[in-house]
Amino acid sequence: GGAATGGDPGARPLPSGASCQTVRADMDKLLSRGVQSRIEASQAGRKLNPQQQAEVDQYNRLLAQYLGARCHQ
Repeated sequence: GGAATGGDPGARPLPSGASCQTVRADMDKLLSRGVQSRIEASQAGRKLNPQQQAEVDQYNRLLAQYLGARCHQ
């Protein structure tokens, strides 16, 4: 028999008003504010203050949108 085709849903649309460029710019802004070290701290199980956690959550949302829309390709 043939291999089952895993249904690739294709690229997901970005939120209204967003583009790959604006999502990337927002991610870069967070990176310039040091969100990368907070992401690493969070993954290591360290507690972040609410503002830091909000930035980590925002970056993760943007990254999911960026990758989901296949902006990285």
